[in-house]
Amino acid sequence: MERDAGGINKKERSVTGEFATLQDLQKFQHQIEQLLDEQKKEKDSFIRFMKAFQERFVVMENQMKLLEQPKKRWFHFWK
Repeated sequence: MERDAGGINKKERSVTGEFATLQDLQKFQHQIEQLLDEQKKEKDSFIRFMKAFQERFVVMENQMKLLEQPKKRWFHFWK
């Protein structure tokens, strides 16, 4: 077995190089937290948009009902 200046053989170094370090995992966790925060903001924005759309749709629906021609004419009040 060959040893380097630090006393670790080269085979052990190559095996540890294949795995993530604690710092790598922390970076990955931070990136995932950022993505989750962005996704939450987008979801909240989408929900606000859908509520506004729903409110406008209800208003337009009511306006359409008001614009519909009455089924009875005003002078046919006895019918």
